[in-house]
Amino acid sequence: MSALVVDGDAVARVMVRRILVRDFGCDITEVDNGLDALDQLSEKQFGFMLLDPELPVIDGFQVLEAVRRAPEHESLPVLIMTRQRDEAAVRKLAELGISDYLIKPLEATLAGARLARLIAATGKSNGGRGHSENGESTLRPDATVMVVDGSADFRNLFADTLGGKAIVVPVNSGVQALKKCHQAAPEAVFIGEELGMLHRDLLVAELRRIPAMFDSLLIGVVAEEDLETARRNTSWNGAVLRTYVPEAFLEQAGGFFGSSEPTSTMLQAYPALEENLHSAVEQVSGMMLKTHLVVRPATAQDRMGPQRIAAVTITRDEDGLTLKLEVRCALDSARQIAATVLGVKPDRAKEEDVLSTLAELANIIAGRLQHGLSEHGITVSCGLPMARAEDGAPRSKAGDDAIELLVASEKAGIAIEVILS
Repeated sequence: MSALVVDGDAVARVMVRRILVRDFGCDITEVDNGLDALDQLSEKQFGFMLLDPELPVIDGFQVLEAVRRAPEHESLPVLIMTRQRDEAAVRKLAELGISDYLIKPLEATLAGARLARLIAATGKSNGGRGHSENGESTLRPDATVMVVDGSADFRNLFADTLGGKAIVVPVNSGVQALKKCHQAAPEAVFIGEELGMLHRDLLVAELRRIPAMFDSLLIGVVAEEDLETARRNTSWNGAVLRTYVPEAFLEQAGGFFGSSEPTSTMLQAYPALEENLHSAVEQVSGMMLKTHLVVRPATAQDRMGPQRIAAVTITRDEDGLTLKLEVRCALDSARQIAATVLGVKPDRAKEEDVLSTLAELANIIAGRLQHGLSEHGITVSCGLPMARAEDGAPRSKAGDDAIELLVASEKAGIAIEVILS
């Protein structure tokens, strides 16, 4: 992979050149000023660029502005290396679109880790994003997507509508969204209304200041009268109408996601996938819960009321095809599962116990699937399990491409729905 290093500091150039050549086998072009950087960019394409904003002749801000205006370079990943800590400068860089940020003087271990992350993300089209046929940014099926909205009904509608396309993290306020994004950056944040103390514009500005989120999509979910203004706002990556009609919302928001049918594709490569899933669910649930669970059809009642959900992504190494495994239970059933595993009474099972137990259940089922696939020559990687609470309206049925099953023990008061999509 080729890299353009633009920095007036010779010591910094030497360090990053050594790391990039030694550890990643990159082809390096070095320049020490912004004018030469533009000259190089006009002559050839690069896999990514390392840029210091404080450059002679033409500064790095001007270079980055020129890059983002050029169609052939507008999506070029850029890592900033700077002594700048000024809030206005950082915000301007974020608005121009950068992939990561290193503070000088550079420290070799940290610089190596950030460069490794940049190169890995560049190979995956930047943090879960790809491109649709019309060139617009799209999210891969394994992307983590946050929805921030004060309405539980809207958050539930969002999860029901888009839960088959990505891992959805619902959040009820701007403050909580900012906290969670500092802990783990999602690939996209859909920002709605009723955000509490941290209003929408301030939340966007603060999210843009998080280095790990410089490449994340920020999408406004707004009222009809605000839609055109929001779409013209350069702080956003896009905007959609805030509607409670699932079909209308999916038609808009679905455009940010790639259109693939991963389960059908995996079934073509491994016809025994559904049988393997049934076996894994029965074995793991029986082993953890020490009771016999039988397969039965899911009913509307199973999908009513508060739910507890754990999800794991399963990604085929050769092409990045990603499935999402979800384990869903009604709250009472989830408490009974946690109580059985932990050896306590259901009313003593805390919320964190319930979520961690479901996460472990999903993780082990995914591991069994991974083993079955590997025996048939299909190498996959499993992501970390993520668990969440979902309260409010009943969820809709999974998409036509999904594999669904439900195992239950009426005697034990347990019902577990598993969805592979």
